[in-house]
Amino acid sequence: MLRTPSILLAGLVFSFSGFADEFGQNAKLFLVGGGLKTCSSMSPSQCLSDDFIHESDKSRPLYQVSKDNIDFLFQHWPQGHLEHQKHSLKRLLIDMRRDNPGVLTKSQLRSLWVANGGKKLVNQLADREFYLLLDALELGLVDDKGFRRQERASVANTRNPFSKEVFNRFTQFAAVKAKIKQRTKPKILVVTASARDPFEAVDFYQSVFAETGAEVSWLPIDAALNTLWQQQGTEVAACTQLEQYQAEVLGTIKRKFVYPDHYVNQQQWCREPAAFINAIEQADGLFINGGDQSLTLQAFKNKDGTDNALLKAIRKQLEQNQLIVGGTSAGTAVMSGGVYQQKQVPMITNGRSEVALLRGAKADVLPSAGCNKDNQCGELLNDDLTYNSQGGMGLFKWGIMDTHFSERGRQGRLVKLVTDTQSRFAFGVDEATALVVSWQSKEQLEMQVVGQTGVFVVENKLADGGKKNQVLTHFATRDDRMRLQAGKLTIDFASWKQASSVSDEQVKATTSVTESVTLPVTLSRSAGVNDIFTGENYLKAAHNLCNSADKSQMFTSHFQGKQIELTLTKAEHWQQASGAIESDNTNKDYCSYQNMAFDYQLRYTN
Repeated sequence: MLRTPSILLAGLVFSFSGFADEFGQNAKLFLVGGGLKTCSSMSPSQCLSDDFIHESDKSRPLYQVSKDNIDFLFQHWPQGHLEHQKHSLKRLLIDMRRDNPGVLTKSQLRSLWVANGGKKLVNQLADREFYLLLDALELGLVDDKGFRRQERASVANTRNPFSKEVFNRFTQFAAVKAKIKQRTKPKILVVTASARDPFEAVDFYQSVFAETGAEVSWLPIDAALNTLWQQQGTEVAACTQLEQYQAEVLGTIKRKFVYPDHYVNQQQWCREPAAFINAIEQADGLFINGGDQSLTLQAFKNKDGTDNALLKAIRKQLEQNQLIVGGTSAGTAVMSGGVYQQKQVPMITNGRSEVALLRGAKADVLPSAGCNKDNQCGELLNDDLTYNSQGGMGLFKWGIMDTHFSERGRQGRLVKLVTDTQSRFAFGVDEATALVVSWQSKEQLEMQVVGQTGVFVVENKLADGGKKNQVLTHFATRDDRMRLQAGKLTIDFASWKQASSVSDEQVKATTSVTESVTLPVTLSRSAGVNDIFTGENYLKAAHNLCNSADKSQMFTSHFQGKQIELTLTKAEHWQQASGAIESDNTNKDYCSYQNMAFDYQLRYTN
């Protein structure tokens, strides 16, 4: 493994001049794979120091099992749903109130229901009812002066240098747009529509981007508000129903008591829809949080699938190079959509790799979270691979976007979605990593990897005569650049990595991507990998193969009595490049590669 030259992590936050090149000037999307572990008053374990935390900051949610809160819960319980659990839960809460009617932390609340014999009952609640329970019992928190306690974030005190880098890089790209408008300080809008409770993350993102040097505001759009506008119109009177729509669409209750200022703020914006468009037109950056991409989509699409006025404004600013749009986790996944090479690009919504490879992709259905607990999944499994066939927001039209990628072993699910939908490309972004997308013309795309790990690319070769269950994969890591033009993808490895390649003659002696795989003499079964799709096993296995003399290796995964046999092979035109970064507390090796064939077979094991 090459260890020189190394990158010093102290230099991860680059100067503004590093963004003034053509790529930076035309950067329009900043797609983060989630996992941005950040120091805050709510997450002190992610902090180098907690000296920045004030006594008045919010450090944790608090709960109380009071009669009023119990009554509030059952006033909002879904009619006719989980009736047996409803009555049992009411008895449990009454017993809990008798034992401890005081203020509780979440761990104390959990201990209380366990002590009263409610562990099994609470565990069997579907997600919607479980979070209704927490909503109803949560208290609004105020400081000594009567102000709501807010979460305070500190990018400077964040342990993970890559999370720190990602937030700063987005702000710096937004500053390029601000400079075009002759402003020195970028204006960033944060959107929290991906969350079940959109109010919860507002303080965090406002605090983060303010520290990175931006003028930051919350754009209070979410699925509940967009649904209200469509059903009730934009008249002032309609906005009085906002709380009702939050309960029906998002499944949240009592938010106006926990976050009264955010509730009032959203009501004011609700009465002035034009304010949303004006804010978007003035913004240099817009960043969408993580959560559930289906909720994000409901905030920006009309019921008939057309763009709402906000998404139209975002698309216009993007096309005029006046705005960079970023997202993390669900905020990245929702970017997929549009048409590429005459095919509709779908949006992934759910799924686990081994389940996906065995059961295939399911279009336009989505198991509700925890549906297995109340037998509401129907023919779906809770971990089935599902997708929206019409795509997401459609700001990234060149392929399917996936996130939390290597960390959750999502390679199998993305490969299956690509082959089942006959998509050409898909991109899986790792945690604390961003794919920056830049273009002047949509026919010539440039991308760069920023942050901790890399971006896994699936390229469907079936259209070129490839075999079933086989695709090409690539892995671009930190500082690598990719170009996509006329359906052809090329990767330029970072200059600090040492490049090497295997001759086509050597590879052809092993296998071709368009032929059946003939296992080479150098084939080995990777020892110590029980399931290739568990955690980071795939990432580690591919990294080892990338750096080894082997041409191919086999791995397995299992689900419901079937075994998945996966073969990874260095295919024709194989290239790789290795390097490392080092600092006092971070050492990370990279092996980028292009043209690794992914081929799987299914076997019965019983």
